[in-house]
Amino acid sequence: MKYYIYISILLISCSRTDDSFINNCTTDCTTITGRITEGNDIGIPDAEIEFYFEENPLYSSFKRIIARDRTDNNGNYELKGFIKDEELGYVNDGSFKIRLLEESLSNSYMKNTSINAVEVGYYTSINSYVEKYISEIFSRDTIIEYNLAIPKKVPLILKIREFQPINETDNIDISIFFKASPNQELISYSVSNFIRSEYQFVNFDISTFGGLNFINVINITKRKNGILENESIEIFITEENDNEVTIFY
Repeated sequence: MKYYIYISILLISCSRTDDSFINNCTTDCTTITGRITEGNDIGIPDAEIEFYFEENPLYSSFKRIIARDRTDNNGNYELKGFIKDEELGYVNDGSFKIRLLEESLSNSYMKNTSINAVEVGYYTSINSYVEKYISEIFSRDTIIEYNLAIPKKVPLILKIREFQPINETDNIDISIFFKASPNQELISYSVSNFIRSEYQFVNFDISTFGGLNFINVINITKRKNGILENESIEIFITEENDNEVTIFY
């Protein structure tokens, strides 16, 4: 008779956060400074910014919050924190990050959302990445600047015309990115709209979001009978505009 012994090993990941040293720095401090704005360079008050050190070894993570504060009435902020000896220089599996806490913003601003199913075969979502990654800091007297422009949401209508898919893989993928000025590309935020062949309408309008007082870069990818087509449209959105874009499939 044969006996088989099965051994199960359960690996449990461990995550810890230490916030006991927040803003507890009086000498030999590292400074994080910057400004948080919306369109037209208007400062956003009371937005919360966090500076922390994080280690992510195998199956665990440790986060030490070094400093946290809010922007003033003009959107300016300054954080001062003390970096420990073991955090300076190269740290295996460790890095620093500066993060905007999106929960401190009102819902009028672009913030991460889950995928919202509007109709069968269609979804829209808002994607954001509001962290500055710093691989290593070698000296405590370092001054780091982090500025961020956050789009304010404004209704935008995408008028999809002649959507007549041939096979089940046909679709339109529309991603909206933002520029604060012609020379400044904003890659931290995007609005994704994806329409699959199950969406059974020839001509229809989609209610989505644009960025107020930003150049909105609308990237359009169409898959028609297995063939990809790409185009890009740029519009500057204000409250006075009709804020409608017509896209032919």
